[in-house]
Amino acid sequence: PKLRPYLWLLPVGVFGASTYSAFNFWAIRENNYKKIGWTKLIQGFMLTTSQIAIGSFKAGPLGLILGQILGHTSGTGNLALSAWRQNKTILKGVNLNKIVKAARRYHRFPFIASGSSFLDSLSLEAPLIFFAVFWGTSVVGWFGLCQRVIWAPLSVLSTSVSQVFFGEASRLLLKESNLLKNLYIRTAKKLFFIGLIPASALAIFSPWLFRILFGPEWSQSGSYAQILAPMVLVRFVVNPLSQTLNVLERQELQLLWVIIRLALVMTSLGMASALNFSDLIAVALFSGAMTSAYLLYFGLCWYVLCKK
Repeated sequence: PKLRPYLWLLPVGVFGASTYSAFNFWAIRENNYKKIGWTKLIQGFMLTTSQIAIGSFKAGPLGLILGQILGHTSGTGNLALSAWRQNKTILKGVNLNKIVKAARRYHRFPFIASGSSFLDSLSLEAPLIFFAVFWGTSVVGWFGLCQRVIWAPLSVLSTSVSQVFFGEASRLLLKESNLLKNLYIRTAKKLFFIGLIPASALAIFSPWLFRILFGPEWSQSGSYAQILAPMVLVRFVVNPLSQTLNVLERQELQLLWVIIRLALVMTSLGMASALNFSDLIAVALFSGAMTSAYLLYFGLCWYVLCKK
């Protein structure tokens, strides 16, 4: 209920983030990765600095929310201006008939992918709800810090690779399926060896690092990070490749996988709570469920590519 005064910011944030997303995908189509990279840096800077700056005035939740909105919408004007300068003639040719034709051609994206995205977010947020209900707010705090610290740095690289892969995969699909398969395997191998270093560091040093950086009261977060290390590695490899089924227009398989992952997460944490397992075992079961789900997705994408 305390968040009710800030709900008017929700449509503002959604509109801003959606606008950025549209121009971001256009930049991917144009292989303008340098411009995308700059906007990502701007977003990260704006999100952090604005939250700290507004928070210094003791704005409470408002500072966090405004910072989040500014972070996700920064760089939109830059991408929009670039799109207009480079493709003015094409953009002027857009009309209602062409929009309707495109909507019919790609109707599977909004009808299936929107539900898939919702369930995808739910499966990532469900652990926090489970931990809050069955293990208490302290565990939620430890787990939340753990997730943010271990994934935030890697997500920047993961997102960037995902965008490049999406653009290249879309282009290669029009040429030859074997080229797309080669890109898939080549990208997976490179991501594995890149992610192996931070994942190994988490598995070995995270309890010590969390204790040094955040204080002894946060050492449990380090134990969680140690347990989640295998999942972090697999997720880092598979996440950028998750555009494969979208490129192949197999959104129904994407939705099926998201449902399976959500079921695995809910089952693992539900079983942990029913059997009164400790929070560490619950995190381990969650890590195993997520790792299995991502490995399943990797195999599913490869199977579809081979059948192409």
